[in-house]
Amino acid sequence: MQPQVLTTSANDTATLIEAQRTIELRASQDGYNRYIKQQQSAVDNLGGQSSAEAVKMIRGSIPLVAEQINAWIEANDHGGRGKRHAALAVLKRFDADLLAFLSLNSVFAGITEEHTITAIQTVIGGQVEAELIALDIEEAQGRKVAKRIKEVTQRQGSARNRKKVFNKLTSEHLPEHQSWAQDHKLRIAEPLVNAVLLALPDLIEMVTIPVARNNTQTVIRLTEEGIQLFGQLRESMAWMQPIHRPMVVPPRPWADFDTGCYYEERSARTVKLVRTYNKDHKALVKQAIADGQMSYVLKAVNAVQNTSWAINQPILDLVEWAFNAGIEDLGLPSPELRPVPAKIDAEEWEAMSPQQRKAHRLILAGIHKRNRGIVSDQAVLLRDLETAKELTAYQQFWLPHNLDFRGRVYPVPHFNHQRADHIKAMFQFANGEPLGEFGIAWLSVHLANCGDFDKVSKEDFDTRLQWVEDNEQMILAVGNDPKATVDLWKQADSPFMFVAACMEYARWVATGRSEDFVSYLAVALDGSNSGLQHYAAALRSESEASLVSLTPAAKPSDLYNTISKLVVAAMQAEAAEGNVLAQVCLAAGINRSIVKRNVMTFAYSSEQFGFRQQLMTDLMGPINEKVFLGRLEANPYAIHRVNKDTGEVSDDLDGGFAAAGYIAAKVWQAVTMTVTKATEGMEFFKRLAGTLAHEAKPLIWSTPLGLPVMHKYSVWDVKEVQLNLYDRSMPVLKASSHDKITGDNIVLRRVRANIRTKPTSRIDKDKARSAVAPNVIHSMDGSHLLLTVLNAEYEGMCDFALIHDSFGVHAGKTQRFFDIIRESFVEMYDNYCPFEEVLAYAKSVLSDAGIEKLPAIPAKGDMDLSVVLHAHYAFA
Repeated sequence: MQPQVLTTSANDTATLIEAQRTIELRASQDGYNRYIKQQQSAVDNLGGQSSAEAVKMIRGSIPLVAEQINAWIEANDHGGRGKRHAALAVLKRFDADLLAFLSLNSVFAGITEEHTITAIQTVIGGQVEAELIALDIEEAQGRKVAKRIKEVTQRQGSARNRKKVFNKLTSEHLPEHQSWAQDHKLRIAEPLVNAVLLALPDLIEMVTIPVARNNTQTVIRLTEEGIQLFGQLRESMAWMQPIHRPMVVPPRPWADFDTGCYYEERSARTVKLVRTYNKDHKALVKQAIADGQMSYVLKAVNAVQNTSWAINQPILDLVEWAFNAGIEDLGLPSPELRPVPAKIDAEEWEAMSPQQRKAHRLILAGIHKRNRGIVSDQAVLLRDLETAKELTAYQQFWLPHNLDFRGRVYPVPHFNHQRADHIKAMFQFANGEPLGEFGIAWLSVHLANCGDFDKVSKEDFDTRLQWVEDNEQMILAVGNDPKATVDLWKQADSPFMFVAACMEYARWVATGRSEDFVSYLAVALDGSNSGLQHYAAALRSESEASLVSLTPAAKPSDLYNTISKLVVAAMQAEAAEGNVLAQVCLAAGINRSIVKRNVMTFAYSSEQFGFRQQLMTDLMGPINEKVFLGRLEANPYAIHRVNKDTGEVSDDLDGGFAAAGYIAAKVWQAVTMTVTKATEGMEFFKRLAGTLAHEAKPLIWSTPLGLPVMHKYSVWDVKEVQLNLYDRSMPVLKASSHDKITGDNIVLRRVRANIRTKPTSRIDKDKARSAVAPNVIHSMDGSHLLLTVLNAEYEGMCDFALIHDSFGVHAGKTQRFFDIIRESFVEMYDNYCPFEEVLAYAKSVLSDAGIEKLPAIPAKGDMDLSVVLHAHYAFA
């Protein structure tokens, strides 16, 4: 189904609404088709048990099959008296849920592939044998060896390769094992297949069918009721996953939890005002809307999504050109797959050493992994380009928005301006605004920020303006012919955003440098480490406020540079004492860019382990990729691996893993030593949430604009069963939580009940503690953004480009918006304290004993918040 394409001259509202409805119907159909294709691909590659519908039916059936397995074991276990079934001793060693999961996997695969019952039993017997081997290895050689075998096995791409590798490892670690004959596998599997048939008579049946003259075979298939349930699950899941697109008419305004924002009911019902699955939270939000408590939230979200956009056609063309040309270092996927080396013949393979074979396998695995990533990234980019091209047929379009459960604003469509640089740069306002007196200065600041050559964004505004003046010829060259000047702009901090700004600047110059020049570009003003800014303001800490530009200063503060200098100093001291890691890291280089993400996420409760993972992803990952591609000889942060048990030094390098851990530890020490008040604030939130969780109570607070937030991480009444040989796991309901169901179709209804797993009344204390600080702070930056929008809209602004702590409007409006952002920040913290809000709630619901355990609010400083009004680099 193709959307109705309208020319830019079309102004007929009714026609546009009809076009929008057509787009939404297409979105639903596309989502349905994509879902069906994905499920069929899963079945083709992994078997009939792998589709989402089969997974749901298996999950719902496990408790019922496990009951039958336990009943069989109990009935056949005579305590050593009489003849015992051959399978009893084997099956008694396993958890019944795992056996049920294993059996149902094979049965559903067999149903899809129309296998005979003998074939299904053979597969089940083989899987039980594999699980038994893994168990024997763990008992004989320890959990670490068994875990390693499992990891190596499950890294293999196909079921055939997994089985091949597993058998090889088995022969090495359990050479005495004799493989089971087929008749033994059938005997072992017999009670498991019977358990499935006995447990699920409404869903599965065994039938004998003719296959040729005088020949029959016995198969297992779904009953009519089973087919109906399977189809219902597929249909309901497929239609609930539309591919949401931008709208060609303004979104329907939010008036309630589920009133917006699309026009077709099928699309609209999949989008809620707040992205939450917690029914108690939904009830709180709905009540707050009914009471009028959330009127400002609704007004602000509607203002955000009422911004009309247009595609920046030259940037769209440039992205497509850069992708097709294979221009590197622009954040675009490669247009071509990495070449796979020719297959090594048997004679050459035999001549290779074990180390050479291992290296070859690792190279092949790396190439295949990268190619899978390239294919996936290419598909995403091509869909984005297709969407952008479709939108060029319309004069303007809109992005419907909603909130996450903490109150942060997000666009609903995947194609939106909060994405990566090459997507964000395609967006410009549909309605232009004259630059006016100050617009060109703000456009120039934005241009310098996007380029950020020589870290000019960390300098004062005058320096940034001077950079633009000094580099005007380069800017004009890029703006007038970006393809010919790609080597000039590809090293920019945000390459495509930089080009878009250069183009706007070049058009201004070409039209005579007039204040009447109409600009369509959004100028972004970004917070300086937003999380720590909120802590500093809430705790009135002037010393920490100065670290994140919340106090007046001649130039922006640079906390990242401050931390990097402390890290370097600590490493230099240890290097002088002979610390090898310190010497390696210093030689490779430590700077603000390396520590930036660690420091940025500290305010959101990222801890030392998280720091290491970030460094592996952000620092070591790209370096190792260059080494793999031959563009770099070696990772300068990498050291030789050392066996912890023997102390033996390997020839292999660790890819920078040890260095990442070392850097993370030093950054953690430097940050906690520098931002002590924020550290105290995070600890307060953690202790308070932990105290509430101990009494099985969630933490609830209302944001400054009235959105109720529920911080609740329930313990689910499930356990996970996981197969060793096959990379599959499943959450399983505990038997005690089964619904008591009577009447017709008991089995069918119990399966349905088990599909819908339920949380217990218990709270996950660890999750409650670790997630509370980021949730509170995100609710505050979300509130600041919405309040800023309300105040700006009150003064007549209507177009906004917003990304959490990045605030954008037209260049001609930025001079006033620059002040509104800080005024709104001060207004919010003058009237609201998140520490007092959550403490008051905790005291209202805890027992007397719990109240006694509550922490005191960290001592606040004497900072005068009004200084933020004059802190010109707070959001710059």
